[in-house]
Amino acid sequence: MYLWNCNTPAHPWTTVTDDAELVASLCTQFFMWEQPFYNYINRSAFLEDMCSVGPGPDAEPETWTREFCSPCLVNAICALGCMSSRHPGAFKYPGDLRSRGHHFIEEAERIVRQEEQGTPRLSTMQVCHSHTNVRSLADHPLLQAIWMVMWFRGAAGQRFLTSEFSERFYWMYDQLQLGKAFTRPKEYDYNPRAKLYWDALSEAIWGFYCQDT
Repeated sequence: MYLWNCNTPAHPWTTVTDDAELVASLCTQFFMWEQPFYNYINRSAFLEDMCSVGPGPDAEPETWTREFCSPCLVNAICALGCMSSRHPGAFKYPGDLRSRGHHFIEEAERIVRQEEQGTPRLSTMQVCHSHTNVRSLADHPLLQAIWMVMWFRGAAGQRFLTSEFSERFYWMYDQLQLGKAFTRPKEYDYNPRAKLYWDALSEAIWGFYCQDT
């Protein structure tokens, strides 16, 4: 049973597997068993972006970050989805329970580090969308993916990696100024896109707070 009905290919969202059904299954596992407790991802916005028309077969996965979905985030979601899956593809090493999800989380970490080696996008992260007049998460998927990597590594007892990604998350959270108070934009009541931005932003901030406390 899947949460959506679309023919979403595994590529470009992940290079770990070519099995589109596995990716759909793992995302479903995440939204069924992980997301309800903390709710820091707007499921509708994520799935809409993921199911939209994808790039060509030669596109680099790291270049296809959308507003609410990215290869980095999809890999992180798949990694957490592996924790409640018995599918053989959920294991990095067949039969090794400790390896569950590690191939996907390692791909997410690789993309995070690769993005950090590129041109800094702080100016992009800090600006407001002119049509919403709110703090928008231009790097929304990246922040969520870093958060998920941090918690995955923490659950695995890997203190060094947990600390590394914790520092990344809180630095980025601070740069986005998400800890400061802000008001709902006037466009919320009549602009669907402004409403979606606001709802996604609010869910992310509240979800981070709930899981952190």
